[in-house]
Amino acid sequence: MKAIFIVFGFSMIAALTATSGWVHGELDSRWGDSQSLAKAASSFEQLPQEAGPWKLETVEPLDEKITDMLECAGSFQAAYQNQMTGEVVKVALLLGPPGPISVHTPEICYSSQSYRLLTERKAVELSFTEEETPQSCWRLKLQSKQVSGESLSVCYAWNGGDGWKASEQPRFEFAGSSYLFKLQLAAQVAFQTELEENDPCETFLKDFLPVLENHLVIPQEESSVTKEWIQQFTTN
Repeated sequence: MKAIFIVFGFSMIAALTATSGWVHGELDSRWGDSQSLAKAASSFEQLPQEAGPWKLETVEPLDEKITDMLECAGSFQAAYQNQMTGEVVKVALLLGPPGPISVHTPEICYSSQSYRLLTERKAVELSFTEEETPQSCWRLKLQSKQVSGESLSVCYAWNGGDGWKASEQPRFEFAGSSYLFKLQLAAQVAFQTELEENDPCETFLKDFLPVLENHLVIPQEESSVTKEWIQQFTTN
């Protein structure tokens, strides 16, 4: 499977005032804390090799063009295999400024790689224990337009400091974060598979995320511009 991220252009129209330039800079993390970002990037050096029955099988570098366009401070692309079922899940983890990291979704990626949507994306709650704050991810199912006709389950979510989320407006929701993580998974499934009943990606996440949390340096502070103020400004 090719890299599961693809870059596409984006733009934002800003009013020609000093204030709007500042807001735009905040959204793109133009004046972000590079020291805390570098510290978070260092955590990529020791990501988990095992999580429950899942074992790291291969690691592949992410395309340099993608990491440059997304301004990635850290990236990790690998395949994990379930030692009990044989299922394989491809994992891509990105770290960078909230602006670039938040706006690229797999719906765009796969449509450009000759896949078609079988289901619209749906938010899936990831509950590990009753005590923990619920986390969530987006999930969708795709099918290749090639002769093979393979079907894929794809899940993705962002983390700006308060857990993994299936955000409707990630660019604005995470604008106050000093940096942002994005996690994206892909796994081959049978065409007739009902993902609500059997999804390798969801199973993997429930094993992987509690272990991953022990390795990542999660942002603790937000920038001085509040998310509510940015949301109000950009909708006026």
